[in-house]
Amino acid sequence: MDSESFAFGAPVIGVLVGAVIIVVSLFQGGLTPVTMIGGLIGFVSIVGLTIAVTRFERGELSGSELTADREH
Repeated sequence: MDSESFAFGAPVIGVLVGAVIIVVSLFQGGLTPVTMIGGLIGFVSIVGLTIAVTRFERGELSGSELTADREH
C-alpha cells in the first residue's frame, strides 16, 4: 500500500467512524461517554490528517507528484 494512501485514507476513515459513533450514540442515549469517545476519535483523526497534509506539503511522503510540479 502506498504511504500517501495510508496517510490520507486512515484519518478520513477515522473521521467517518467518529461521526457515525457520535450520531448513533446521540440518538441512542444522549450525551454519554460513548459519544465523547466518538468525538475524540474524530478529533484525533483530524489531527492525523493535518499532520499528513503538512508532511505531504514538505515532501516527506514518498511518491509526491505535486512537489515536482511546484519546482517548475
